[in-house]
Amino acid sequence: MPAGASVTPDKYYDNTDGDAQHAALVYFDDTTQKVLHTDTLTGNTGTAITFDPAAKIKQYRAAGYDLVTDGYDPAATFDADDSTTQTFTVHLLHTTSQKTVTKPVTRTIVYVIADGAVAAPAVVNQPGLFTSVFGT
Repeated sequence: MPAGASVTPDKYYDNTDGDAQHAALVYFDDTTQKVLHTDTLTGNTGTAITFDPAAKIKQYRAAGYDLVTDGYDPAATFDADDSTTQTFTVHLLHTTSQKTVTKPVTRTIVYVIADGAVAAPAVVNQPGLFTSVFGT
């Protein structure tokens, strides 16, 4: 992730209810440098952060993303820091591919002589191939 890019959720959580803590699991597109989705997790200080990002990662893979890194730590526990949200980041890379399409084409050349004094050459047909490359 480039310097200055932030994956910290835009919300500040008011932790006035004792030991309740917050964490965020951020799904980040390394291709576009944008946050795709954020799962907000809550729990008490010292308790396990029980969440499995596998289903969401599978959903993104089906949509054409590759997993770069899964920053979620299944052994993590909620900390005691009321001033920050614990953040785990799943980095994804949007898969790109190229498709080449080639089609036969024919170029037809018709000669026209303006004054008619000289006979025009015969029509010429030139076969060729038209190739296009598409990115997806």
